[in-house]
Parts: sequence; C-alpha cells; structure tokens
Amino acid sequence: MYDNPLVKRDNFNRQRATLKATVLSMLLNVLLAAGKIICGALFGAISVLADGFNNLSDCGSNIITVTGVKLSAKPADKEHPYGHARGEYIAAMAVAFIILLLAVELFSQSLDKIISGTGAEFSILAIVVLSVGIAVKLFMFFYNRHLGKKYSSEILLATAVDSISDVIASAVVLISIIVGHFTPLNPDGYIGCLVAVVIAISGIKILKRTISELIGESPSKELTDEIKKRLLCYEGIYGIHDLAVHNYVNKYYASVHVEIDADTPVLAAHELIDKIEKDFALSTDIDLTIHLDPVVLHDSEVIMIRQNVEEILKRLYPVFTMHDFRMVKSYDEYKIIFEVCVPYETKESNEQIIRNITDKLLAEYSLKYTFLITVEHDLVR
Repeated sequence: MYDNPLVKRDNFNRQRATLKATVLSMLLNVLLAAGKIICGALFGAISVLADGFNNLSDCGSNIITVTGVKLSAKPADKEHPYGHARGEYIAAMAVAFIILLLAVELFSQSLDKIISGTGAEFSILAIVVLSVGIAVKLFMFFYNRHLGKKYSSEILLATAVDSISDVIASAVVLISIIVGHFTPLNPDGYIGCLVAVVIAISGIKILKRTISELIGESPSKELTDEIKKRLLCYEGIYGIHDLAVHNYVNKYYASVHVEIDADTPVLAAHELIDKIEKDFALSTDIDLTIHLDPVVLHDSEVIMIRQNVEEILKRLYPVFTMHDFRMVKSYDEYKIIFEVCVPYETKESNEQIIRNITDKLLAEYSLKYTFLITVEHDLVR
C-alpha cells in the first residue's frame, strides 16, 4: 500500500475513525451471526450455519482490532522510543489467525456433511437473511476500505478484505441453497468446503502482508521519488544518495546524504541542513536526519576525472550509481575515493565488482592514481 507521509496526518482522527468503524462492524456482525446461526440450525443448512459462525468470528476480530488500536495509540516510552503504533500489525495478525482457524473448522464440518449425505431444507427466511448479509458486508467492505486508505490503517484494510471474503462466501451459500432446492443436487457440504477455502485464502493474504510489514519493507518508489524531489528543490543541494526510510505506521524515520558545494562555509551548510530537517518535521510525518557530503564543483581536474569514472562505470554496470567522489593528494600519488551503489539482485560479489571497476580504471589512468572503492546496496527501489 502506498502511503504518503509527506502529507502530515491527523492521528487523533485516524484513531477515532478506526474505533468508530470497528464498533459499527461489531454490531452488524452480531446481528448477521445471530440471524444465520438461527436459520442454519432450524433448517439443517451447514453452509448457512458456517457462514453465521464466520460472522461471529468477525466479532472476535473486531475486539482484537479495538485492542490493537488502543495499544498503538500509547505514547513512546523508555522501552519503546518509537511508540507502539506497530501494535496494529499484531492485531491484524491475530485477525488473520482467527480467520484461518475458522476456515479449518468450517472445512471439517463440511466434510462431515458430505460424508453423511444429508441435505439442507429450503427456506425463504434463509434466502432473505443471506441476501441482507451480502448487502451489509458489501457496505462494510467499501466503508472500511475507504477509511483504511484515507488513514493508512492496516487493520481497517484487513477488515475490508475479510468483509469482501464474507460477501463471496455468503453469495456461494445462497446459490447452493437455490440449486439444492430446484435440482436433485445436494451441494451444501461442497459449498461449505469452498467457503472454507475462500476464508483461508483471505486469512493467508492478511498474514502475509502483515508479516512483510513487520519484517520491514523497502519504501515505495513513489515515496522515495517525492522525498528526493522535495530535497532537490532547496537551493544549494546538488545531489542526494543513501536514502533510508523506516515505517512506524503513523511516523516515518528517514536518513539521507545530501551533496553540498565543498566551498560552502561550515555554518552556512549547517544552517541549510537544519532548515530542511525542521521543514520536514513541521509539514510531514517524516523525522529526517541529514548527513552532509561536500562535493568539489570548481576544480576542473576533479570534475573531469569524476565524469570519466562515471562513464566507465556506466559501460561496465549500466544500473549502478556512484557518489561520495573525492580526490586526495598523498605525496606524489592521488587517491581517488568513491562509493558504488548496487541493486540487491546483483549476483556478483562486492570483491568481484571492485576488481572489475579497478581493472578498467587502471587501464585508463596512469599508476599515479590509487582507487579506493566501496560497494553498498541500494536501500530504496
């Protein structure tokens, strides 16, 4: 999910909206569960009964959601200096596990129904209850998805996924009852198995996405491009690299190296960096730390060598980038120092990359140059 922390969020309203949506979902799930469980028990429809228990499990998920939102709203403390916002991910994982447990139980009951061969009794009441349930769950899907996207809430997006899975499950159950009434087929148990699989898939998707967030995903290209664009708008910034962004749900922490003219006075450079960091803190959800890299812009020899090195690097490795280029004189020898940024999917070892680049450079330049190259991985897409 693309989230834009360059627009400062209202975390108070975010929490209030999440709690409001969750309480509403809980009330609707209780009503749906009661109607479906009663109908399923009265008319012996395992698929309707299972769909009711599915809604009942959603109530448990809603309780976990409220707990997770309350936990994530706790302020930072000594043990958790970055706050508790990632508690939302824990809540989303708990919702996913409940969904998976329900799917296993539903699949088991449906298999028993298939083995016994008993069919479900047709009921207009069951048709009405299922139709109303589909309409309600569709509303819950669009409502939770809208708020989830608006406030970048992982738990509301997980609830939305669960709601659309319920729509599919209820629709299939509805079709099975109609088919079972108008044909000699008895699809009740088979439909129950199919519903269980659909529920399990939704649980796995939520779990997979949440675990990925907890492990730590690379920021989206849209986000990093916007950060770079904003940084380059400041007069005196000639380039940026080594951008790293860490997501704590309602707060981002980022670090970046910016290139400034080496001839800029230290106090002036510090004032510029301080201004950029304060601007980000005031207008965005990003806590930005900047490292200053001086670049030589007025020495023709350094500029020429840098351009030649960049051309050689591009011929060797078109997707690699170079930064932190410096030339240091030591007695009668020049040390040329720079860093090469490589994608994670690069197969060659760092040592092999350095050897290949050095061989090409030594073939181009005399022995009075010593090349000191560092290889690092690109932290952004």
